[in-house]
Parts: sequence; C-alpha cells; structure tokens
Amino acid sequence: MKILILIGPFASLSSESYGGVEKFWLTMGKKFNELGHKITFISKKINGDSKDKIIDKILFKRINGFLSTESKFSRFVLDFLYTIKAALVLPNEIDIIVTNTFWSPIILPFIVNKKTKIYVDVARMPKGQIFLYKYVARLRVNTNIVKKNIIKEVSSKLAKKIKVIPPSLPFISPRNINLKNKKPLIVYLGRIHEEKGIELFINSLKKINLKKWKVKIIGPWKINDGGSGLSYLNYLTNQITNKSITIENPISVKKIFELYKQTTIFVYPSLAKNETFGLSVAEFMSYGAVPIVSNLDCFKDYITHNYNGMIFNHEKHNSNLLLSNYLEKLIKNNKFRLKLSKKAFNINKTHSVNKIAQTLLSDFKNLIK
Repeated sequence: MKILILIGPFASLSSESYGGVEKFWLTMGKKFNELGHKITFISKKINGDSKDKIIDKILFKRINGFLSTESKFSRFVLDFLYTIKAALVLPNEIDIIVTNTFWSPIILPFIVNKKTKIYVDVARMPKGQIFLYKYVARLRVNTNIVKKNIIKEVSSKLAKKIKVIPPSLPFISPRNINLKNKKPLIVYLGRIHEEKGIELFINSLKKINLKKWKVKIIGPWKINDGGSGLSYLNYLTNQITNKSITIENPISVKKIFELYKQTTIFVYPSLAKNETFGLSVAEFMSYGAVPIVSNLDCFKDYITHNYNGMIFNHEKHNSNLLLSNYLEKLIKNNKFRLKLSKKAFNINKTHSVNKIAQTLLSDFKNLIK
C-alpha cells in the first residue's frame, strides 16, 4: 500500500517530538515501512529545512508550519493555510491518507483521487466539527470516551465509520526488567501546563516524608511548546519547599529511556477534560513504573485501580490528600507496589508496536477493498 501520513502545522516530526500523536505516527510509519509498504510523511519544517529527504526508504516532505498559539481562532486559520500547502505537494497516487489536522478531512476529499481513502486520526476530544467529515473513510479514535463524544454530535451513518484503535508504545521496550532494582524515584513527564494538575501534585507531596525518594517534574514550559509560560513555571517553583523535588526542562531521547528504567512511580494528575489517552503513562508502564492518574475516563481503557495502577478522584475537594495517600501507600508498601508494577509491565503485550500496526494495516486494507 501507498500510505501518506500528514502531521499537523504546529509540531515538527522528529525523534525529539514532545507530542504523543507525532511520536505514535512516526513509529507506525517506520513499522509500515518495515512490512513493505511505501510511506510518505508531510510535516512542518525542522529548523527551516524544507528539502525532501528519503530516510530508510521513507519520504519526508517538509512544508512551512507555524508556532503554536493559544488563540483558537488563530489556530483555526493557520491550520487551514497549512492544509492548503500540504494539498499542493501530495503525491499523485496514494491509497490511504492518515491525517489529524482540522481542515484536511474537509478539503482533501475534493482534491484526491476517489480511490484514495481519508483516514482521520481523532486523537483529541471532538469540538463539534466531526459532522463536517462525512466524506472520509474512517474516524480512528484512541479511546472509548472519544468515541462516545463523537457519537453525540454525528449522524448514525457517520458514527459507523468510528473505530477504536489505541496508540501503540512508540518503541519496543525490553522483555525483561528488574522491577526490584529501580530507584526511589517519582516522575511526572509532560507539558508544564495548568491543565496537567502539577500544582495539585506538588501540594500532595507536602504531606509526605519523602526520605530517600526523589521527585522529578519534567517537560516543556514555553507557550510555543504547549506549556503555560515562564510565569506559571516560576509559580510552581515557588510552591516547592522540599529539595528532593525538582522541575526540569525537557531531556533528550537517550536520557528519557534511562528515566524509564529508573522510575518507580509515574504520576500523571491531569485535570484536562479533553485528555484522550496519556501516552507518557503507557510509556512508563512499559518499563514497570506504577502509574497514579486522575479519574479521567481515557485512562480507564488501560488502567484498573489497584490492579496495574492507581486512580484518584481529582474532582473532590480533598484530591491532593487522596493523591498523597496513594503515593504514601506505594512508597511504604513494597510488596503491593511490586504487584502493580508487574501488571503494568503487561502493557507491552496489549499496546505493542507490532500489534497496533497490524491492526491499522488490516483496517486500511478493508477500506481499500
């Protein structure tokens, strides 16, 4: 098959990408290529480099993208301009176009050959726009809660095009990990943004005697990278009273893998109602870290409380106390923590690169037929 993957206008596609969507489709594209399919990526330029490049038989086409902005109207307009640019460089023959931009499912069906199938990756909560996508072949969603929300706003005919396929891990993790030999380390890795519940996390830590345990809060804080900016970073830093807790800038891919190996507990206390999966949670689970997450429906597709992780109700007035209690339980109860760690490690089977890639390819083939 000839598969084109169109990445959005605000994130460059590279191994250093922060976004889960970009990491997922880069991983899938490489796997599709390994299995003998012809793959093309269209994405935002990296450092102004607009030259087409073939890397390991995959064609990477770079076009002018944009810096991220918090203005919804600006994002709406910039996405439209980017989609037009992408449409102008489409290859002549394509079987499947995978896309997650706002406008491409509306524009591309009127440009491409009728045999070409538009495969929409709905990796975020719908915002009333999905009914416009009536000419696409598939609405692929990553969790059941996204499916439920789409069904509320589309016709039954369009609802039949929805298929839940979770993202894979963006790598193949080791088969065997010494779960008993991890460091006393608690980590949050993600955007330093108000909606991620980081302040709640820091407040919960004030109630715990960390002793030998270290806490690292890691991620991009600049608005252009999806964070809430310098003032919010400074605010969080001022909330920290324990030297065992640090806020750090994004780290390299090599260092992230070392972090996976070391981390015992991974905390992702997101407050975002538009959260759709939380790929970083799955990534740390694949190395045996026990996840503690907020009570968002998206996490319930792959985390069961007290089985392979812990879920706290972030909407209660004492949510920081609930999180504190769960952290303390995992810190003090080694036997319980190891039990959850072993179950968390099983995500390597349920969300493996090979399994999800084969599921997607099978869906592509059915649509082409």
